[in-house]
Amino acid sequence: MVLCLLAVLAASIAAGQRERRELMERFRAEQDKLAHDAGETVARRVATVDRDLRLVADLVRRAQQHDPQPTPAREAALIGIFDALATAVAHYRTIGLFGPKMNGPIFALDPAEDHVEAGPALAAASERLARRTPGDNWEIAVDFLQVGRRRFYLVARPMAAGVVVISVDADLMFTDALLPTPAHERILVVEPSAAFWIACNIDSTCRGLGAGELPPELRARQPPPDPVAPAAVLALPARHVLWTARRAKTAVGDFLVAVVASTDDVEQLQSAALRRSLITAGCAVAVMLFFGALILREQRRSSTLATRLRAAQELAQVRERSDKILENAPLGIVGISRDGRVVFANRFLRRRLGASAESAADAGTAVPPVLAGWLADVREAVGRAFAVGQTVTFQGTDVPTSVHAMRDIEAHVVPLSNPIEGVDALVLIQDLSDFRALQRQLIRAEKLITVGALSAGIAHEVGTPLMVIRGRAEHLLEAAPGAPASRDLAAIIDQIDAITGTIRQVLDFAHPQRIEAQPADAAAVAARAADLLAWRFDRRRLTCSIVAAPATPKVRADPQQLTQVFLNLLSNAADASPDGASIRIALRAEEAAPARFVRIEIEDHGQGIAPENLSAVFDPYFTTKPVGEGAGLGLTVVAHIVRSHGGDVALRSTVGVGTTAAVLWPAAA
Repeated sequence: MVLCLLAVLAASIAAGQRERRELMERFRAEQDKLAHDAGETVARRVATVDRDLRLVADLVRRAQQHDPQPTPAREAALIGIFDALATAVAHYRTIGLFGPKMNGPIFALDPAEDHVEAGPALAAASERLARRTPGDNWEIAVDFLQVGRRRFYLVARPMAAGVVVISVDADLMFTDALLPTPAHERILVVEPSAAFWIACNIDSTCRGLGAGELPPELRARQPPPDPVAPAAVLALPARHVLWTARRAKTAVGDFLVAVVASTDDVEQLQSAALRRSLITAGCAVAVMLFFGALILREQRRSSTLATRLRAAQELAQVRERSDKILENAPLGIVGISRDGRVVFANRFLRRRLGASAESAADAGTAVPPVLAGWLADVREAVGRAFAVGQTVTFQGTDVPTSVHAMRDIEAHVVPLSNPIEGVDALVLIQDLSDFRALQRQLIRAEKLITVGALSAGIAHEVGTPLMVIRGRAEHLLEAAPGAPASRDLAAIIDQIDAITGTIRQVLDFAHPQRIEAQPADAAAVAARAADLLAWRFDRRRLTCSIVAAPATPKVRADPQQLTQVFLNLLSNAADASPDGASIRIALRAEEAAPARFVRIEIEDHGQGIAPENLSAVFDPYFTTKPVGEGAGLGLTVVAHIVRSHGGDVALRSTVGVGTTAAVLWPAAA
């Protein structure tokens, strides 16, 4: 990095020096072009004077050829030509023709020229120059005249007829020839006589000075190549100036045109360029330092992030494993907060509640409503677990809850020492419904075994004596029909018949009959069973109605066993109903994949069955009737017959309202 910084600094300084040189070279090129253009202008203006001399000489020669003898007319024509030329060219002051073959000099003066001071001086100087010029020499002659602060050039050209002399105002010639330039520049013109003009570019006329006032940079006629301090005579406010000179060769001699320009602006630009380079270098260094620090910081951060990433990946793997365990565990798991709010419920519990509770959501719902209601009921047990900081175990029957689906369970509230994402405790819920159902099946099986073992003994040991007793009682009743003991004999016979019926039920239950299934009209069978029990209904003023929905199919059943089912259910309904009540039998078709069924419902309006007894009503010898009024086998036989035909039976009961026995019997094909 240090080497990079040094390289940036060196490159910036080199760029600044290169830009300074380029600025000075461009400035020098501009000044050189300006001096070249000014020299060309001076040379063209002097060449114009020579051209006009040739023109005048040619006009004079033609006039002499046309009229060889000097006459007033020829002189008047030449004077008109001279006056027109002197008037047309601003810097021409006089034009004259001098010669021995003439009556006198022909001389024209610019009307704008001073006739008192400059006019006579120019006429005398022109005549002197003409006398000094040989008549046979066709090269021009030059003389200079100073009148006050004004300087004139006198240019003569000899010819056969005489000498033509034109006087030129140098101030006007250079002022008209040189274009204006900025105030921080000066243009100097040095004539062949070493006199010079200064500030020709900013005044209305050039300011002429003598040779003794020539700046030292021009005395050798070779300006210095490097910027120097300006001379006092230049009156140029600058710290340094650059001299640029060009020679202009003319017919009257060599002129030197010099341009003096201030380099202060260039130096300021150079300083600005150097400052920019240094600022650029400083910015580059600052940027490199910044990015170096940023890289170091990012390296440290990258190392930290790499460590965190590894830890996060490990944590994600652990969490994924734990989530899979929670979701696929064969028991319900609920995450709750300290205030009892449900955070999550696993798949097992969601599916179990979704299938068993009407108000629960489907398997995709995070928190089924039934679960939230159950947790509100068991908040005391949850609070106790948080208070003691240990696992609290309870069963659904141990707490008063209104959620029936959560009664056959065993729950464990496990508080967490380190809560995770709002979960302060886990509630592990084990469904005991299958276990309880298995218990009831085992108890029922034991009872069935007992019934089977006792049925043969009961039939032999009790049945035979009862038949003997019934036969003797009938014989006595027939022998003395009007005797005072006839009523007692009839009661004995009735009780023996009841005992025989009970024994027959036990035998039928222990030794089930063979099923001879055939299509049967369930409504007709129900009507026949009701007719058989009509004497009981009439004795207690009970009414029985049968309602069959249209298109109710026949059932596949053994008619005798189906009749027994109706008899047992109607007998129970009659026993549970108060006098004058009604019993309703409803039949309708019902689709339950993959088969078709007929739903049979027998509804009474009795006292109903307590909820805690509903799960035991189909057990052998379980009855809610008073002692001596029932053997507890009627519903057991019904359940056995229905299930042996491939159907199902269930009871719905409300205490104080009544009970409905619902039978789902397979329909005939």
